[in-house]
Amino acid sequence: MKTFAALVFLVVLAVLGLAVATPITSEVREAVSIKASPWRVYAVVNDLRRFPKWSPWEHDRDAVKSSFVAAGGGKPANYEWSGGSEVTHGRVSISSATGTKSTVMTFDFARPFAPLGVPIEFVPPFMLHATGELEIVSRGGSTLVIWAMRSKYSPADHLKRVVARLDDAIAEEMAFGLIKLKELVEG
Repeated sequence: MKTFAALVFLVVLAVLGLAVATPITSEVREAVSIKASPWRVYAVVNDLRRFPKWSPWEHDRDAVKSSFVAAGGGKPANYEWSGGSEVTHGRVSISSATGTKSTVMTFDFARPFAPLGVPIEFVPPFMLHATGELEIVSRGGSTLVIWAMRSKYSPADHLKRVVARLDDAIAEEMAFGLIKLKELVEG
């Protein structure tokens, strides 16, 4: 029994040590090359009316309820979505846009979700707040889109992030969204 208790103590200590050693802020980056001009990519990225078509968080469009506020592209623009077991409840806003070079988006997630099969609950109001910047770089006949997502976590959510490997799940979702963006722009 003492051995089991010692083992449990060591596991808990290791998890806490990993959480302390991991920064409370994180940055996840993904990129895709799109065969289109920067202007064409920018026109899609900077118009939130098109976001549902490339959003990585809307797997089942039939189960999603959504709304737009000032959705005519550029600042300010908001898009909110919720619904279905696979769909995170969230809000995205365009906070700034610089020509065809980049668009900065703010993401707020409120609904529990389960990256890599591990349920994560963020306590409302919106405990997971992230800033995503989509950098648009001309590369000859194509455009490189680099999506960087920066998040800051509360200590409790940071521990959940480390245990559930949330950064890996976010990177996977961002890569999926960039593939959908590529298909939308090139299609």
